[in-house]
Amino acid sequence: MLHKTELDKRLQEDMEAVRPVDNIQAFAWDVQRRALTKKLPHASGETRRAALSAFVDRNQAVRQFCLTDVSCEHAQDVFRSARAFLRHVLGQEHYAPDPANGRFGPGDAFGVPGSDMVAKYTTISYSTSYALGFFARAHPVSLPSQRSAVAEMLKGAKAVSAAKLTTVPKDDTIDRVIAIEPSANMFLQQAVRWDLERCLASLGLPIDYQQDDQRKLARIGSLDDTLSTIDLTAASDSISTGLVEFLFREDLVWWLHQARSGTVLVDGEPIHLNLMSTMGNATTFPLQTLLYFGLVRGVYRLRGIPVITSGPNQNVGVFGDDIICLSECYDDVVKVLSFAGFTPNLSKSFKSGGFKESCGHDYYYGTNVRPVYIKDLSCEAACYSAYNRIHMWGRKHNCPLPRTLSYVYRIAAQFASKQRRKVLYVPWGEAVDSGIQAWINGRYTALRPVKSAVKGTFDDDRQIWLAIGGYAESTDDGWTVGRRPRYTRYRVERCFCAHPVVSAPLVLNAINKRFGLGHSLSDKRGGS
Repeated sequence: MLHKTELDKRLQEDMEAVRPVDNIQAFAWDVQRRALTKKLPHASGETRRAALSAFVDRNQAVRQFCLTDVSCEHAQDVFRSARAFLRHVLGQEHYAPDPANGRFGPGDAFGVPGSDMVAKYTTISYSTSYALGFFARAHPVSLPSQRSAVAEMLKGAKAVSAAKLTTVPKDDTIDRVIAIEPSANMFLQQAVRWDLERCLASLGLPIDYQQDDQRKLARIGSLDDTLSTIDLTAASDSISTGLVEFLFREDLVWWLHQARSGTVLVDGEPIHLNLMSTMGNATTFPLQTLLYFGLVRGVYRLRGIPVITSGPNQNVGVFGDDIICLSECYDDVVKVLSFAGFTPNLSKSFKSGGFKESCGHDYYYGTNVRPVYIKDLSCEAACYSAYNRIHMWGRKHNCPLPRTLSYVYRIAAQFASKQRRKVLYVPWGEAVDSGIQAWINGRYTALRPVKSAVKGTFDDDRQIWLAIGGYAESTDDGWTVGRRPRYTRYRVERCFCAHPVVSAPLVLNAINKRFGLGHSLSDKRGGS
């Protein structure tokens, strides 16, 4: 809380010392003033308790969808249109996911001691028997040795009764809830996810590139007010099984049920899920994208408006719960989403006006005014990241922030002094967490993240599976498998920059001198 209070105070002082030159700058400054420490987590655990309590309440409140409960006849027609579309979107007569598309996700798996792929292949956990059978079918068993390897894995498989619910930081008021799924269920979910994303790509909504389209549409909407942006509150935790069963075909729904864990553990207490899934289930994001697109498409169809998902005349975009539609359809879309059990976040949904936001870009009359959020100041690298992003924001919006930068600098210096060295300076273009970015010529020292790996000797069949999946590589010392560490570790590395540029940002030094702030960027090497 000390960092939050001090940063907010210094940012306010910095912004009171200068005046914006136009309305766009004034708007950007106001947004930044309210956002800087919004996502800096509390250490008290209150945000975690708030997130778990809200999840339990939402799960109990989720109602099973029934078309007759929809009181608006127009909305009923939208649901019928969406159902007719979504039931044929897979394009297969009989749907079943391909085992070749199954894989483990990068995160933890419930019931598995470790997040690396060796641990996931060594200890298989599952909450549905079909998930375990699907995993077994995904591996070649043409040779006797391979059959014995699969049999060994399945013999040691661990049945678990539920997924485990946990949280990750979101903002200073509440965490984000995610489920840690059993490994075999995770494997099946990834295969279903692949098919759902294939459908989205065929509709002009490719997951890998859709964010760029969303940002483009948000900018257009901020300029001509033809497009509106809609955000939903806890969208992934509001998808009822009844809604999915009504809108989608039976064979897909059956596989979704086999892939999900029907129960989650909240602080050790089992809770039956009325939701189809939450974040942590690999199918959640593409499923909700497809569902919302079907509903928006239904609104368009009943209004006689063509649905255009790509090109210069694109008039709709959906990426998760990030929805963009024509402004004339905004009220109908919000009404239909409400009937479906979702809660539009009116503070982050924008029907009209010069401000629109989507996928991390906030546009005010065409200018991206996205603020800097400080999420962490618990290590040296996090302080460098915060410093550089604040500095770049200030330069972009013509708002020098010497007091704020000086405070973050002092925190970084404290971490550096514990390692018996000075603050590190790196050239522009280096990673934001490697050191303070400045005009550097010659040698310099930077922080580098350490790639974590586990070494081991595995039987030939598992080596093949791990290598084919891209999880393992052969080295002189044997096989190494990538591990996802809980905390990133850094090492100091000596580097060289040959660009003939000036040795220090004179403008920032002049600002620091003007306000009597201590640190200077004239030390280009930073020490080691």
